[in-house]
Amino acid sequence: MSSRYNAAMKSCPSVALALAVWYLMLPPVGGGKLAERAPISQWQIAARFDSAADCAVKKAQFMSESEKLKADPGESVKLFARMESLAQCVDSDDPRLKGGQSNPGGTY
Repeated sequence: MSSRYNAAMKSCPSVALALAVWYLMLPPVGGGKLAERAPISQWQIAARFDSAADCAVKKAQFMSESEKLKADPGESVKLFARMESLAQCVDSDDPRLKGGQSNPGGTY
């Protein structure tokens, strides 16, 4: 990277942080149903992270929680468990957040 870029990052640390934002996103729910195939631009932001690794840790926690919840007989709990199991980590620069592209490529 150029020395100009490095100097800019040192003088504006908030700019550096803004470049590294990851969202843990969940599919929308409407009418008691999960919209699993909704474009990622319609998904809900559950949490924000400074790194992909931090997002992945929380996603793993969601997956673990969702497995435990699947045994619950309540329909709303099962819906929530399914929603957590579909959680995706998405870079804030992902063009799908602006709409126009389908889900889920480029997330994990």
